Amino acid sequence: MRRQEFIDKLKSLLEIDDADKTSLIEEYESYFDEAMADGATEEEVIAMLETPKEIAMTANEEFGTKSNSKVFREFIDEQVGAVRKGYEKVIESGKTQEVSNKINSVISNTLETVKESLKQVRKSIKESDINEKINEAVGKVQESLGKVKDINIINSFDSFVMKYDNSRIESFDIQEESLEVKVHDSNSVKLNIEVTGHENDGIIIKSLPTTMKYDVSFEGGILKINVIESNIRYSESKRMLILLPECIKNLKFETDCPIVLKCLNLSEISVSEGNSPLVIKDINYSSNVSNTEDDVKEISLGDITVKCGSGPVVIKNIKANKLDISTENGPNTIKTLDAEVVKLQLGNGPVTIKDITGGAHLYKIGSGPKTIKEISLDSLELQSDGGILSMKDVMVTKLLGDIKGTMKTLKNVSADSFEINK
Repeated sequence: MRRQEFIDKLKSLLEIDDADKTSLIEEYESYFDEAMADGATEEEVIAMLETPKEIAMTANEEFGTKSNSKVFREFIDEQVGAVRKGYEKVIESGKTQEVSNKINSVISNTLETVKESLKQVRKSIKESDINEKINEAVGKVQESLGKVKDINIINSFDSFVMKYDNSRIESFDIQEESLEVKVHDSNSVKLNIEVTGHENDGIIIKSLPTTMKYDVSFEGGILKINVIESNIRYSESKRMLILLPECIKNLKFETDCPIVLKCLNLSEISVSEGNSPLVIKDINYSSNVSNTEDDVKEISLGDITVKCGSGPVVIKNIKANKLDISTENGPNTIKTLDAEVVKLQLGNGPVTIKDITGGAHLYKIGSGPKTIKEISLDSLELQSDGGILSMKDVMVTKLLGDIKGTMKTLKNVSADSFEINK
């Protein structure tokens, strides 16, 4: 479906008064304009929204032809603004538009070069033959360079493995179960950190490039690393690998740098970070996270607590006894979760909750657009501060809470006991 088809379909299905219909259509048109200006395609924008039928069904049910235009307009401003804010946050953190512009420039310049080169072919060749060869060559270049645009930069970050051949090495002995790590980089281009476990004794630190200057100390169970401010522009990215021994069970990490923590056997983990990307995976842990873009994957067992700021948050492939997640206004995606007790307190950014099983869950969600689907629980308490809510394929024994004032679409939602204020 293309943009105009989406808008036309929505117009035809809306059964609300003209003023409200105009307001709703204008906001969705504006959202398309701004998201596409940031580099999204029409198809990508549509994929982030409910279908025209679902939007119209919700609007018609909640407001009908007797709605208050002012209230309705404020409501639409709020929910579409939340989507826009979340999308812009992702665009900003991933530098998506900058990368897209560079790729388009490379493709354009390459195609022009190919055309000019082929036009220098011997004049004895017929013009029709030249055009045929040009079209054939251009087609091949488009096919090859087109693959560059399909690279998923964000997902690639998770599978990227940093190399540490011929690196600078520091080592420290440790016998205690608790370790506190503080890493600070005063430079605008931050150090990339990877923290993982190893079978040997002691703490080992590897870093590249070897010309990078930093101070390191270990005293009283606290490891401090300070990257010295410098005007040097290194030919390779600054990176550091911190290897921790199995004796460490409690880890507290404080940094303003991008960080990956993986393959650690911990009973407790606390991470305090700025607005840089954070990845946590393959860890049994209880985590506290602040103000970052978060990606928590493949976690099993234990009690998990995640506290995040306004960065994008992805929580997936989790199995836990208890899960407590608190976020601010960034986009939130929670998928493939099996937990007995869950408490979600999510801000006003877009929210997707999918493929969830367990016992008693409480979801408190702000005014951003919300999608909740493929849920199987003993009980679900749902509280929404407005916005758009889509619930699909939800099966619970008990459904309670308050979603009054929220534009909602409920499909295949079943419960033995309904105690929810709609």
